[in-house]
Amino acid sequence: MRIERDRLRVAWREAALARLDGDIEPGAGIELAALLLESDPLDEAALRAQMTCYARSGQNARAREAYRVFAAN
Repeated sequence: MRIERDRLRVAWREAALARLDGDIEPGAGIELAALLLESDPLDEAALRAQMTCYARSGQNARAREAYRVFAAN
């Protein structure tokens, strides 16, 4: 079961990152990236996507804060 769980987790991450790379509404992207970061707080791709969505929605201070939190880990 562990192997299957790991396979599904990797597939979910890849699908979520593909969605984040597409044309996603910034609010939905922020939430999706947050789910990825909950699963793996050191996921650089998820952080990058979240920061991009923050910036696209005009929340530059939140993007910088997300980076500061990530760097503190």
